[in-house]
Amino acid sequence: MTKKMTHTFWKIDNDDLLDLYEKASRVQEISPQFILLIQNELQRRKLDQK
Repeated sequence: MTKKMTHTFWKIDNDDLLDLYEKASRVQEISPQFILLIQNELQRRKLDQK
């Protein structure tokens, strides 16, 4: 039986996550699902997306 994860897997601080989002959103080859994953984590942390 698989245990349901209730915590985040991100081991990155808020500033680095925002920087990653800004860089990833400019790269055309990045998967839209990856951008959405970052956006969801930023929203979970209640950070402003620039």
